[in-house]
Amino acid sequence: MMQKYFKLLPIALFVPTLVFAQALQGQNAPATGAQAPQAPAAPARIDIDAAKKAAIKDLFAAIEVEKLEAAMANSAQMRAKEMVPEILQEALVENQSMTVDQKRAVVPQLQQSSIPKLVESAGTVFATPQFKADQTDSLYQAYARYYSTQEIKDLTTFYKSSTGQKFLHAQDLVGRDVVNGLLDKYMPQSVNATRSMADKEVANVKAPAAGAAPAAPQK
Repeated sequence: MMQKYFKLLPIALFVPTLVFAQALQGQNAPATGAQAPQAPAAPARIDIDAAKKAAIKDLFAAIEVEKLEAAMANSAQMRAKEMVPEILQEALVENQSMTVDQKRAVVPQLQQSSIPKLVESAGTVFATPQFKADQTDSLYQAYARYYSTQEIKDLTTFYKSSTGQKFLHAQDLVGRDVVNGLLDKYMPQSVNATRSMADKEVANVKAPAAGAAPAAPQK
């Protein structure tokens, strides 16, 4: 049962027509003046002396930082793919060459052809050499900012020990066991609860008469 719903997760990338319709319905609404919260400013760069930089390099070798960088890049790319429907919806709403009715009419086409295409290409910037270079630089900056040279050396000593190496290699197994166990226990409850609510929503919908035009979205 769990595998069934895990396989269905990518379908969430395909925005339902209702979501597009709601966005189109409100595109001519007056602006509220609300502004999206701004992201916190990035910390100022710091100068890293040669000794500290060498210590960080040794630590990165001990913790196999390349694996961490790859995981971070993959996570960023997946987030970029998840944002595709929202970006496409925004492009459709802000398009000036189509009427609202025309925009509603092209939603199925966008869902069928455009979203898969955009998802396929989204996030490629996170696989570029420039991103990797900036990522490595950011890691150096972060470790230099929060750890002293001696603390970095102490960490390296630990991670080079047999216990430290076991800790590194067991972390994925620990995370897998915890996540899988909890999902196996709680995901069926979540699915069943959502399905019960969905059944009620469907039962409460008044189907239009045969041949009738679809009802306009409610305001």
